[in-house]
Amino acid sequence: LRAAGVRHGDVVAWQAPNWHEVVLLYRACWRLGAIAGPIHHHAGPADVDRFLEVLHPRVWLPSDAIRGHGARYPELLGGEPVTIPAAQPHDLAAILFTSGSTGGPKAALHTQRGLAYKARVMAGAHQLTPADAILMPAPLAHVSGLLNAVLLPGVVPMRVNLMARWEPEAALATIDTAKITFMIGPPTFFVSLMETAGFRAERVASLRLVSSGGAGVT
Repeated sequence: LRAAGVRHGDVVAWQAPNWHEVVLLYRACWRLGAIAGPIHHHAGPADVDRFLEVLHPRVWLPSDAIRGHGARYPELLGGEPVTIPAAQPHDLAAILFTSGSTGGPKAALHTQRGLAYKARVMAGAHQLTPADAILMPAPLAHVSGLLNAVLLPGVVPMRVNLMARWEPEAALATIDTAKITFMIGPPTFFVSLMETAGFRAERVASLRLVSSGGAGVT
């Protein structure tokens, strides 16, 4: 990113599902003191154009620039390592767009200090340890995905299993085989898990904690 012209305070924007490359892009931005500008992978062309007008990114990576024939992302990985000052606590870390449920989507600004505080609080509130493992189906362009799949493992070194899209049966298989201990998300995730034909209590025996919100929890 540095070789691509990204400097402190610049925005790097991308649109991709929950791929591991997204985690690396977040951390690369913060190493440079740059601002991450993720765009939800389901956002349509009109919304993407509107978001890019707000972000004015120095680098823009749509999904086919991350994975696909002639993708630019592998070239970024080939850059020379650089030693530069990292981001400061008061720097902007990320710009996340809201759902637009009360009008057009709004750009919410998150500082390094604010995100770090959230991650420390969440780690303590959920008593997470390196023995825990997270399953994350929420988009990494959403604050829930960012907080719990990107930031929390920076506070507590633990495994994260990313889901590019929500599939209840695939989630059950991952919970069982990867011994997932912690999940967070709206109730619809957990209701659909229990309604899946393959659901059995022993398949989710490793789960010690579910943190849920955003809608009524029965």
